[in-house]
Order: sequence, then C-alpha cells, then structure tokens
Amino acid sequence: MPKLVIFRHGQTVFNEQGLLTGQTDVALTERGCEEATDAGSWLRHIKFDKVYTSSLSRAVETAELTLEASSPMNDHLKDEMGAWSLLKHDVLMERDLGHFSGQPNSMDIFKQWPRGYDEAIKGGESTKDMVVRVEKLYRDELRPALLNDENVLVVVHAGIIIAFKVILGYLTTVQAPQPKERVPNAVPWVIEFDSTGANIKDYLIQP
Repeated sequence: MPKLVIFRHGQTVFNEQGLLTGQTDVALTERGCEEATDAGSWLRHIKFDKVYTSSLSRAVETAELTLEASSPMNDHLKDEMGAWSLLKHDVLMERDLGHFSGQPNSMDIFKQWPRGYDEAIKGGESTKDMVVRVEKLYRDELRPALLNDENVLVVVHAGIIIAFKVILGYLTTVQAPQPKERVPNAVPWVIEFDSTGANIKDYLIQP
C-alpha cells in the first residue's frame, strides 16, 4: 500500500519571531533542526522511493536532516558523492504572501486576510493560485509514482499542505482560505492509497 508522507519544514527564524514568511528564504533555528531530526526518527520504518521538496532552503534542509535521521532505511537516496537526491520544485514554494511577508503573525493581519478561494493577497497569490500549481505536479508526478506502488516524501510549507488537503479532498475550497487547524512544524502526515490511486487512510506520526 503506497504512502504519501507530507510535512512542514522545521521551525525557522521567522516562525520564532512570530513573522509571516511566504516565499522569503529564511533559515531553520536550532529547534527547527531538532524537529527535522525527530521526524526522521519517526519515519525510519518507511523506505521512500522519491523525495520532493520546495526549492526554499528551509524545506531542503529539513528534508536532508530527516533523511539523515532515517538512516540506514533511506541511504539508497544518496548520490555517488553522498548527497541526498531531492526533487526540488519552485511550484512547491510557500504561498506568495505579497506585502504580508515579514509582517507580524497577528489578528490585525488576519482581519485583512482574503476570505475567498480565488481572492488574491495584495501583491501575492490566492489560495486557488497555489492549489492549481501544486495540483499539476501532483497529477504529473506524484500520483503516477503512487500508482506505481512507490512511497513518496514531500517536505514543504503550511500553505502547500493546505493545497494538498484540497487536492486530496480533506478540505473544501470554502474551508481552505480559513483553515481551523494550524499546521505544525515537522509532524509527518501519512496518506495511504489503494491500487486505484484513491486515498483510503490518513494519520499523523508524532510522539
């Protein structure tokens, strides 16, 4: 039964400071590195065939630390030089938050937050824009891998996880712009699929 495992990067400097990040490239904190390592220890029982990440450094570093901690299960994903073979994609970057990027993550900000699925943030993207770009990659690459009975790891961002929840039917387009649950850092979300490519079970892995 193939598995798609998706999770958000570890804590970043902006997360620690309570700032909205969007597509700004910021580093992991020490805690974020520890969270990524913990995620890897929880995933030691899963052998991955492909690993996708956002092209932003916080997702890439999280994926590398996670795979290192899952050793030796996933050592086959190292290249000849010992580096991790990651499939990095710009379309998996966080939602473009426009002029909200770098602003405090506060109630005042969210009073200005778009309520509609296709309503764009000023200078940025709508939820729909984000879902559309992620869905193309899912249809073109991730779904075919799952149909081929492959396990796939995806390390991304909170907004992109919301996009996957829409694509996989866990959120409606009405719910997606204002999700009720916060997406935690580095907590693996596992979705299991049957032979037809239908997602039949999902759960979180955490202590």
